[in-house]
Amino acid sequence: ALPTNATISNYVFNFGDKTKDVTVSTNNATASTKHSFAAGSKWNAKVTVNGKNLGGGALSSSTAACATSVTVTKPNPNITITKTVDGVKDKQVDVNQNFTYQLVIKNIGKINLKNVVVTDPAPAGVTLLSTDKGTIVNNALNYTIDSLNIGQSVTVNITGVVKEYVAGSIVNTACVNAPQVNPQQPNEQDACDTATVNVPTPPVTQVPTELVHTGAGSTIGVFAASAIVGMIGYRFVLARRLNRN
Repeated sequence: ALPTNATISNYVFNFGDKTKDVTVSTNNATASTKHSFAAGSKWNAKVTVNGKNLGGGALSSSTAACATSVTVTKPNPNITITKTVDGVKDKQVDVNQNFTYQLVIKNIGKINLKNVVVTDPAPAGVTLLSTDKGTIVNNALNYTIDSLNIGQSVTVNITGVVKEYVAGSIVNTACVNAPQVNPQQPNEQDACDTATVNVPTPPVTQVPTELVHTGAGSTIGVFAASAIVGMIGYRFVLARRLNRN
């Protein structure tokens, strides 16, 4: 602090990181400034107060109270992906009924992200028909988000269909990979999520209890009737012969 018989001329801030000092010219009792430190280091910053003695001559003061240590940690990058089907996590769909997978990718970290890769391969039984972002190749979505700023989210809508009955739950998994989130393992997925569709069991087909009419029955009936008539006639003839004898 300067003597009580002095006036303040300016404040000189030294940040301890080899950047240029910042001078704030004011005669107020306090002063402030902003500075961006490099991440992952510890810096010793201080401020010097310069003034004038009322009797003449320049004064300068920088005490322990005007110094501090600054530790800057690296910002934590992070990203999430949420997947639903027609707005829910699990849905029953009929064969050949279109439905929509929705992916929401969000930057929940502390730095802006670039070249964020979204992948969504269709599970067995599901055919991906179209997407409003990215491309579908070999029944799989591929989409790269050029930049995703802090707090920003992007939504992808994919139309799918089940073309024939599949037993059990059909689970679809979508993943996202941002190189800045895990630079030590850049090929590892950073987040994944699933959504499920189910196809109702088709009704059991009833087996008919009667043979389909083909005309065979009529033929058999005629043959049987002819055989009966023939037998009666044979017995009649035989009876007449016995009576003659």
